[in-house]
Amino acid sequence: MAIIQWAAGETKSAVFTPGDTIAISNIHLGGWKILTIGNSVALDAYGDGRLTLNSADGSPVLLSQLAMTWPDGGAYLYAGDNHAVKGGVGQDFLVGSDQDNTLDGGPGSDYLTGNGGNDTLTDTAGNNLLLGGGGDDMLTGGAGYDVLEGEDGNDTLDSGGGNANALWGGPGDDRYIIRSRNDYVGEEGGNDSGMIHVDWYKTSESVEHWEWAPGVQKLPYWIDALLWSYSTYVPAFKEPGDTVSYSFAEYASDFSSDHDKLGFAPFTTAQRNYTRKALDYISSVIDVQFAETSNVDDGLNILMGNNTQENSGGYASYLQFSENSPLLLANDPDVKFPGRDDGGYLYSILMHELGHSLGLKHPFSHPDAGGGTEQGPYLPDAEDYAAVTLMSYSGIKPIYNLSFSPLDIAALQYLWGVSPQAHAGDSRYVLTAGESQMIWDGSGNDTIDGAGLQQDLTLYLEPGYWSHAGAKAATITAAGQYTVNFGTQIENALGGAGNDAITGNALANRLDGGAGNDTLAGGAGDDVLDGGAGNDVLDGGAGNDTITGGDGVDAALYDGLASAYTVSNGANGWTVSGASGADTLAGVERLRFTDAVLALDTGKDGVAGQVYRLYQAAFDRKPDTAGVGYWIGQSDHGVSMSNIAESFLRSDEFAKLYGGANPTSENYLTQLYHNVLHRPYDQAGYDYWLGVLKQGTARADVLLSFAASDENVNALAKVIGQGFDYTYYS
Repeated sequence: MAIIQWAAGETKSAVFTPGDTIAISNIHLGGWKILTIGNSVALDAYGDGRLTLNSADGSPVLLSQLAMTWPDGGAYLYAGDNHAVKGGVGQDFLVGSDQDNTLDGGPGSDYLTGNGGNDTLTDTAGNNLLLGGGGDDMLTGGAGYDVLEGEDGNDTLDSGGGNANALWGGPGDDRYIIRSRNDYVGEEGGNDSGMIHVDWYKTSESVEHWEWAPGVQKLPYWIDALLWSYSTYVPAFKEPGDTVSYSFAEYASDFSSDHDKLGFAPFTTAQRNYTRKALDYISSVIDVQFAETSNVDDGLNILMGNNTQENSGGYASYLQFSENSPLLLANDPDVKFPGRDDGGYLYSILMHELGHSLGLKHPFSHPDAGGGTEQGPYLPDAEDYAAVTLMSYSGIKPIYNLSFSPLDIAALQYLWGVSPQAHAGDSRYVLTAGESQMIWDGSGNDTIDGAGLQQDLTLYLEPGYWSHAGAKAATITAAGQYTVNFGTQIENALGGAGNDAITGNALANRLDGGAGNDTLAGGAGDDVLDGGAGNDVLDGGAGNDTITGGDGVDAALYDGLASAYTVSNGANGWTVSGASGADTLAGVERLRFTDAVLALDTGKDGVAGQVYRLYQAAFDRKPDTAGVGYWIGQSDHGVSMSNIAESFLRSDEFAKLYGGANPTSENYLTQLYHNVLHRPYDQAGYDYWLGVLKQGTARADVLLSFAASDENVNALAKVIGQGFDYTYYS
């Protein structure tokens, strides 16, 4: 039995006899495919070599006869009549038959091809290539970078998550399941649909029907309108440390298109110097490093030059991995000799074209300079001008200014991330009601400061969300509208005078609500939440949080059953411990669990304690959770204790307990001692309170005084001192 060697770059034929082994080396998994050509089988490396296997007698070479090896110990497995095969550790090549097969690559980077039949292809680890073949196939990727190709049939392609995946449905009515923000979809035809399970995903217009799973956030419109469906492809698959190169073409022949070559002239020395400044600026905004090269044919390379253009000042194509991406500017003296206005006119065109090179499209539906129209979505007319995005044709371009406009920066940072040098250090971003802010920051311990706002502030520290002071406007660039750009991490936030809602992120946040009835949510991380003045709602989320209520009646939220937490009161205040962390609380009056509410403000001056003692005093029984909860809610909304006591006195239960709706003062006092203090009256005390009643003091106030007496407070401290449950009424 022979061993047939095949390595990258080799194109050759070999005589194959059943039992022979093909030893493959230096060809990565997704870099080749298997073909049946007549009676021969070819292993094709997509232009980097081919091995053609022929039998000695001209009979067919069968897929089931093949045996292959790889340096990492992978295997070639043919499904045959077994219908189901599973790979092991290493690079496996799993091949289905014309029947319905189930192929599972297992660990390692694998190649699975279903061939005919309705196949199920699954791989959970490594960087894999899954080819459905004919039939209605189910393809599911896993961790890593996977390529899923449905080929013929009505296929379902599930990315499985992982880092980034390429999904190609092929002909047929295909279904896409998106689980990574970096999934790329390429579709050839049919009536296709998709379900998105990940926030902030850029959809492909080639899929006719998209759905979002419950709770999944759509990509913000101000980013969606500036991106092609393929804009995410290069940033998603770019390896860490990869640079984007750029070249200055010296000859027309450096370009492949006749259109690009027309009237070609290289960039002048001044153009090159100003262009380098522009690229340095871009690197200060987004997480991309540019490297100048003379290798004009490289992929991930912007190839620049001047040429003759009829209706435009420039054009550019998006970056590609396999070849250069031309950027051509019109032969205009003000462009070629930018020293005349210190680069102003050059930048007004160059920055627009570099936006295209990096993935930005036009935001409008009308024809561009070349006569073409962009796929939607589009920006509203109110934002289709250059001060908002340089990709617009409308408005006065901010020439003489080397910068992108706010929406350009937001979209580019979504694609590429934020430069670590951007606003380095501990930065403070002060919000005002009269302007919009799109906040971006590369490093440091940073704060969004809304302390000067009088309006209610809705603020999210997590990128992508729409924040606003007062009402949410029609556009993100309207006054009082804010967002944190993708790739930015903000640690801290301050609210103002209004009733603010501030939501943190996965970092260790410090959130201060300020005045007003605020809602603060810390999310993951060890957060510090301070409600300040007002009746605040505080949710630390996961982590070991420090929660301070401040003035007012404040509640801490916990997303779990009360039985899952331990609540204790010690020298340093209250502690609430559960599976997600242990929180320390101060100045917090209530705990809200998913199934119960616990009142902590049980001291002499605490609202819940006062209501509980008053309820117990009026009816001489442990308050029912619904009843005491109702009256706690009334007190929290401003009803006085005297009014609550008066309501109790008018109840049928009180009348039965105290000898009628209008007992004598003597009987009333006797029952108070019995029902509240649970003892006979002392004569001095009895005489004092009888005199108080005869002087005209309301019976409700006397009831309130008995309930609030030190004797009653101390007696009930053992009952409610560690808090008590009640039914919450909002």
